[in-house]
Order: sequence, then structure tokens, then C-alpha cells
Amino acid sequence: MGKSARLRSSDIRSLFRIAGECRDLGDDPTTWRAHWFALLARFTGADLVCGGEKAGVLVGTGRTIGVAAWGFEHGFDPTGWERSIEAYARNPDYSPAESRYLDRVRAEGEQALARSDVMADREWDRSPDYQDICRVIGINHLTWSNHRIGPASADEHSAILVMRAIGAPDFSAREKALIQASHDLIAPLVGGALAAFADPAPTDLTPAIRRVLRSLLEGDSEKQIAARLGISRHTVSEYVQRIYRHFRVTSRPELMARWLNRGWASRCAWDV
Repeated sequence: MGKSARLRSSDIRSLFRIAGECRDLGDDPTTWRAHWFALLARFTGADLVCGGEKAGVLVGTGRTIGVAAWGFEHGFDPTGWERSIEAYARNPDYSPAESRYLDRVRAEGEQALARSDVMADREWDRSPDYQDICRVIGINHLTWSNHRIGPASADEHSAILVMRAIGAPDFSAREKALIQASHDLIAPLVGGALAAFADPAPTDLTPAIRRVLRSLLEGDSEKQIAARLGISRHTVSEYVQRIYRHFRVTSRPELMARWLNRGWASRCAWDV
């Protein structure tokens, strides 16, 4: 690693702080990712971050498991992003630039690479990647980072795409190193302390049921929940059973164990 790419001790401390904050939000896969993306963007001077989980990445049969994004609220057009998701579903090799990135990963190992590392500006400007997707979104320079999650046999990856608006400078060697180092800390936690997209998410429940879930995690009895929320005990009992089915447990101890075993305690990443 060149001198310009070396991280300072303060960088490492900040990256561990970011990972810790994500763990505090770890019970919901979209919530902790949005927080990570926002902090990573601030840390690297990015304008937009998208990513999620994919399967079959390295064998050419890629499929998306789940996606999240941060930054579209700043004026970027999500049409291009939606277009890229649809194109990937039809053909995982639709993007020449990303295919070159993945070729480098297969040959050299996991790393964060900028678009300029795999495709020259002149070719990029004429490419469908830029003309049909990135230009529509309003971004130009971008950096990929893929990191394996779970067992090797699953070929599942955490993938992030860190981007800057048209007219902004390219990513430096240090910024790419920051992206990769952050991913190195986050990826091993996915499916454990950080919920994966395959995990049942609290945000898939209605707000009313989430309020009951929060009360359960805070130790309230069904009678106390009914009084606290102003609903009947029958409704509370019905919601509790829905919660058990959703999280694939059969009792309150199992539900609590799901949180405690992952280090979540009674914290709730989601708002009700």
C-alpha cells in the first residue's frame, strides 16, 4: 500500500466507532446500512452510497438479496439506480465496468477500486454504464467494494458503491483504503451482530405490532402492554403471536435470546 493510502490511527478509531454505531442499530438490515452509508459518505466526501447483499457474484450467476441506499434525498435521480437493479436482475454481467472490477477481485482478492482503476475516462464517457445509469442519477466517479459474508460455499457478498456527483474529483488512494477498511470491519458482522436481509426485520411489521414488540423487549407483561398502549389484552395476545411467527420463535425467552445472542439487548433500531 502506497504512503498516500496508509490510514492514520485516528482513521482506525473512527472506523471502529462507525462499526460500533452500526451494531447499536443492528437488529434491522436497512436501518444499520443507512447509518453506515451516511457516516461513510461523510468520512470519504461521497455524495451517494448504495449497496446491499448479493449471491453468486464470483461465479457469474449474481442475484440481489437486498438493497439499501443513502443520499437520494440530496437531489439525485433514483431512476438510474432502479434501472441498474433491473438490468442486473436480467443479466449480472450487464455492466462492463463492474465486470472488470469483479475480474480484479477474482484475480487479486477483495479490494476497493474506483471506476478509473478499471476503465479510462474516454471509454467510460461513452459507455452505457455512464450514459444510461450514472449520468441519469447525476454521478460520475464511483468506487466499488465487495466483501464475502457467511460461509465460502454460499458465495454471498456485501457490496457497496460509493459515489460522487458529476463535477466532483475522483476518489484518492486513501479514500479507497478507508472504504475497504470500513467494509473489512462491517462484513464479518453481517448475519450476526448486524442483521442480514434474509433475517426477519422489525420494519416488516406494522407500527402497532412494533410498539408491542418494543414493550416485550423492555420486559412488560401482556397486561402491562395493554395498559401502556391502550389496547385490549386480546389484541396484545394476537400481536405477540404474530411477532413470534415473524421471528420464527415460539416463546418470549426465545425472542429475547434472539436479541441478546446478537448483542442487541433491548435496543431497537426502528421507530414506531
